[in-house]
Amino acid sequence: MQTQCSISYCERLAKARGWCNLHWLRWWRTGDPLLRRINRVSGTPKQRFWSKVDPCRTDGCALWLAGTTRHGYGRINIEGKDVLAHHFLVGKPPKGLELDHVKARGCTHKNCIWPEHLELVTHRTNLLRGDGIAAQHARATHCPQGHPYDETNTYIYHEKRACRICRSSAAKAWRKR
Repeated sequence: MQTQCSISYCERLAKARGWCNLHWLRWWRTGDPLLRRINRVSGTPKQRFWSKVDPCRTDGCALWLAGTTRHGYGRINIEGKDVLAHHFLVGKPPKGLELDHVKARGCTHKNCIWPEHLELVTHRTNLLRGDGIAAQHARATHCPQGHPYDETNTYIYHEKRACRICRSSAAKAWRKR
């Protein structure tokens, strides 16, 4: 026998915890089956923006507490358009430049929106400061076999650094076969 939702005005059938699907989802998202949205602040965009920021941290960061992109950067909806939170605060960067979270200043949080932790850099500089494959290869000082990348031992092949010693030994092995 199915029962009715335990919320007094709701006439739907109960599924879990005595609530219908709608009230159970509201409870799961917000902790309260009657609350529709969390941190819903009306007012100007600036008021809404600052209601979603935690500025009181010991590491000097101001972290974005609301929605984020799939890459972890804060975002806010302004007049029906999603805007990156740090772009809303400091403005959109000029063409050819992007905002980078400066690790040298101790900021490692992608959702930090504090302007002093952001710097305008080119895309290449931003990539090379990161932890991606391109940055790892650019920071390498030796080839995988341990030979140094220096002026005499390094050449460019298909836009990548290559080791002359390794190439020479590979050619000798190929000729031997």
